Amino acid sequence: TASVSIVVTMVCFGCSQKKSTAEEHFITKAAGHTCIVYRNSNHAYVIMKAPATIRKEAVKEIERRYSDYLSLHRINAITAIDGSPMECDGLKYDGQKIEIHDTSYIIAAADSLAADTADYCIIARGFRGDAVKLAHKIHADTFLLGSDLDIRRHNRYADSLTVREIPFRSLRQF
Repeated sequence: TASVSIVVTMVCFGCSQKKSTAEEHFITKAAGHTCIVYRNSNHAYVIMKAPATIRKEAVKEIERRYSDYLSLHRINAITAIDGSPMECDGLKYDGQKIEIHDTSYIIAAADSLAADTADYCIIARGFRGDAVKLAHKIHADTFLLGSDLDIRRHNRYADSLTVREIPFRSLRQF
């Protein structure tokens, strides 16, 4: 009976463990820039609006900060995607909109954005404009206030979006 209970325990424990998915994506929490990391099998793509001068350093920071995650998923390469359009492995980027299968993002890191729609619009440090005007231009289901925003600007954007009842979340809180 002891061996039966050990086998049952092992089977139950094995079934209760979360299975690793072949792909996933998340928004990084970094002080200086906003990135989306997309993992497909053992390759990761980092989409960022950071200037080219700091892009390599940003990738190194991601490698350091997420080293356990990278090794757990046996990621052997990270590709930094700049503003150039590209499409591969379930990821499509046209220079403004990022589409990962059925989820779309726009990173507002500059004031000059073309009118568009997306599931999420991330307001990043490089955006200096009016968040409400951005919401009228970029029709997103939810706006995300980047963790890289200055706290005063973050709070100003949060206040103006709240007053206009525009749905948003702060990435500073997570």
